Amino acid sequence: MSYYLVSVAAESAGTSVTGLALPLVALTVLHATTLEVTLLIAAQEAPLAVTSLLAGVLTDRCRKRTVIAVSSVLGAAALATIPVAAALGLLTMPLLYCTAVSAAALTDIASIAAVSYLPTLSDGSPLTATARSGAASALSQTAGAYLTSGVSAVAGASRTLGVAVVARLAAAWAISRITIPEPAPAPRAAGSTPRHEIRAGLRYLLGQRMLRDLVAVNLLLSSTMTAVETLRLLIVVQQLHWSATTVAWVAGCGAAGAVAGSLAAVPLASALGSWGVGRCLVASAALIPLSQIPLIIAGPGPGWQIALAATLAVRQAASAALTVHSRSVRQAVCRPEMQGRQHATGSWLTRLPLPLVPLAAGAGVTLWGARPALAAALILACSACAVTALSPAGRLRTIPHPPPPTADTAPPTPMADSLVSVRTTIASPHLPTDREGARP
Repeated sequence: MSYYLVSVAAESAGTSVTGLALPLVALTVLHATTLEVTLLIAAQEAPLAVTSLLAGVLTDRCRKRTVIAVSSVLGAAALATIPVAAALGLLTMPLLYCTAVSAAALTDIASIAAVSYLPTLSDGSPLTATARSGAASALSQTAGAYLTSGVSAVAGASRTLGVAVVARLAAAWAISRITIPEPAPAPRAAGSTPRHEIRAGLRYLLGQRMLRDLVAVNLLLSSTMTAVETLRLLIVVQQLHWSATTVAWVAGCGAAGAVAGSLAAVPLASALGSWGVGRCLVASAALIPLSQIPLIIAGPGPGWQIALAATLAVRQAASAALTVHSRSVRQAVCRPEMQGRQHATGSWLTRLPLPLVPLAAGAGVTLWGARPALAAALILACSACAVTALSPAGRLRTIPHPPPPTADTAPPTPMADSLVSVRTTIASPHLPTDREGARP
């Protein structure tokens, strides 16, 4: 497990450095325009809508440890082209675009494989394993942000990407050191294609109420909190006149909250007794939007800066705790041979609306103003708490036991779809009402 945590931390640090360093290279080395920087940021997000589903198929077809290692090495090779090209005087914006797309796609594949690989290493404690992984990721992302600032100030933005290269190679090395045997991938049905397997993953996730509800909660909160973050920056910079330094240290408080939330997830669930997991899910989903209400009435001055830093830390802690519990439940109720596709499909559905969210937030500012638009986003975010409370996941006492593996079904046909629906409804080994841990 230690090597896995090192790999997750290294990959997260490399991702954090890459996300910050690529725009810095464009601005400071190539003196890119606002449009070019915007396109570069979009290039880091665009592949995820395509690669997530394919990554799920790849993860379920191959050994997950191999997928993580190969993706990390290829990602390091892609990023290494930037400092090399800068040293040779060959750096261009098209190269930055290509690097951003390839690095983002490979990071997505490695991330989905890593999440799907974790149950193999959890040793019967999925909640603890997920909490430790989340804390390592949050801590390393924070370290990556500060490392980017320091290295770019001393060595320049293009050389900062060398840190990301080293981090990804370290992730590949650490994952290759794991000696725990990994189960062989489930055999594929005759005639199965990636398109068939993607459809099977969609049907599987949408056909299981608990999985479907948890993905819906993630979708609601990720979309609304993206809008909230956009509006928060507009409010604190344009209306409260915060400096860049103030914005940075407040963001650091939020990162510290994420680490604390991940570490506190397990003892919090234990402290709440037999209803721990469900109550933690509901409470976290409620606390995420409620903690941001002070931002609606915030004013200038150091007192409000401290207050908003505290509320951001609470929001990030609740978000981290929700992620730990939600991911642990999804891993536990999912069949082993569907882990990759289940996580990939959930990730894909969650990310689909995100490119449009800042535009919607901007439209809200134009129509109503920043603070009324923020209030509307928080009201919408509260619906995630209702979905969680009404879901079987909100009534879980403990993390359910993993279901046994089963053979893959044949390529989908209308008749196969009907059989899958009947089998899921009647004979699923992990329906919420049939499992230990659900309310009778």
